[in-house]
Amino acid sequence: MDDCIFCKIIQGEIQALKIYEDENFIAFLDINPRTKGHSLVIPKTHYETFIEMDDDLVSKIGLVVKHIAKTLIEKLNATGFNILNNNGESAGQVVKHIHIHILPRYGEKGHAMESAFPVDEEEKNNLEKTYNILKNITPLAIAHKKEKKSEGKKQEKKPDEDYEGVIFDMVDRLPDY
Repeated sequence: MDDCIFCKIIQGEIQALKIYEDENFIAFLDINPRTKGHSLVIPKTHYETFIEMDDDLVSKIGLVVKHIAKTLIEKLNATGFNILNNNGESAGQVVKHIHIHILPRYGEKGHAMESAFPVDEEEKNNLEKTYNILKNITPLAIAHKKEKKSEGKKQEKKPDEDYEGVIFDMVDRLPDY
């Protein structure tokens, strides 16, 4: 895309402080950091939003985000992190190229989703109605990590090998309020 700032970074036309690069993705420090180590992970192929991305890249970007987050925790002594992705103008997306923010956090208690998105009391009162609209979403048929076996023994492999698809189910990990 000719006018995309992230495509220009990928093509080397604009300088960025790259911290990671592979054949499909780059990660670099955000020039307007919200925290020490605030990083962006982007695919080298231009997609405007997450749902436009190729399914194979969707699973791979999750593995790259995990790797970068783990590295930020280890090297910067962070105590946690937030992962954020804005999709569409109404969600606050400014650069029209899919990008995942990783914001390392420090200390015992910090900012959570609730600080940016207060509870919508009207929607809270309409949860049953919303549930009735959404309750029958058809499950995806997704292959899980394949086990490689050689003569009945598992071979050691890197953590990011052989994924055909990954589902991130964060609902069970949200705190109760």
